[in-house]
Amino acid sequence: MCKQKTVIVGELGPGQPACEACFSATSLRYECDRCHCVQQISHPMHRYQIEGSQSWSTSTWACRGACQDFTHWRLVSDGAEMRIIVIGEVGTGKSTLLANVFGVAAKAGNKAGGETKVVKEYPGYNKVIGHATVIDTPGIGDKHVKLGDLTDKINEKLAGKPIDCIIMTFSIKNPRLSLGHQVGALLFPLLVKKSGHQDQDEKNATWGRCIITLTACDLVKKDPDEFGPQLAAFSERKKHSIPVELADSVQSDAFKLATVGKGDYGYADLEQKMKGFKDKPPVHINEIARDDLVKIVAKVNGISPEVVDRKK
Repeated sequence: MCKQKTVIVGELGPGQPACEACFSATSLRYECDRCHCVQQISHPMHRYQIEGSQSWSTSTWACRGACQDFTHWRLVSDGAEMRIIVIGEVGTGKSTLLANVFGVAAKAGNKAGGETKVVKEYPGYNKVIGHATVIDTPGIGDKHVKLGDLTDKINEKLAGKPIDCIIMTFSIKNPRLSLGHQVGALLFPLLVKKSGHQDQDEKNATWGRCIITLTACDLVKKDPDEFGPQLAAFSERKKHSIPVELADSVQSDAFKLATVGKGDYGYADLEQKMKGFKDKPPVHINEIARDDLVKIVAKVNGISPEVVDRKK
């Protein structure tokens, strides 16, 4: 029986209430780290694969295969999982979104250490889109991350691999285009473009993969006077809103919009937008050169590439 102190959304069996994490895990399959048998386990153990999608969970479960013992496990892909990049700085609700939408417990800000500070893959699961590989990118826009390290990690983790969509998080508490958003907005088209200069159709196709997501929208119910206008400006793409500012920056307004929040507000809007990409062929990521990142950071900061190059 689920012991989580959270919202009960279903039952694992008669008299066995379950939270969303346990209820959505009823059809997950895992691989044993000893005998490598595949077993269906009704438990969100993928949340404990803290080193990435290919790592083994820190928790154990009874193996019914050759081991007949408690072993470690990792989530088995069904061959059709989505790959999703998430960009958002501290305070934009990214960590809450990762946890509630994908069951991913990513560390945020200065708590993220080592590899996680730059780019990290997590195995995730969502009841609408199924299995997913979620790529968190806290290093994008972080002034403490060296551009050489960011270049290497992007190429190591992303280059040559498919991507179904990108999610950029903004908070209704402080809706603005931050440094990380601006760097990500300029970097994303460069990663997925085929060759040469993108024409308008290619730009729209690229940004059609992006979901601009406004978080903490549940606050509108608590304080409609303060947060209601922010939600309306975002949803209706009003002048000076995030969608309009981003469209002016990237020269395309083809991106999707989603609003999410805790409790009753929920994440259904984002989930349905992601579902729309599930049957579309993914794009593949190109390698990025450090010089290109230098130019992007220089443009965002309004300084010369030579100055950025000396600092980074």
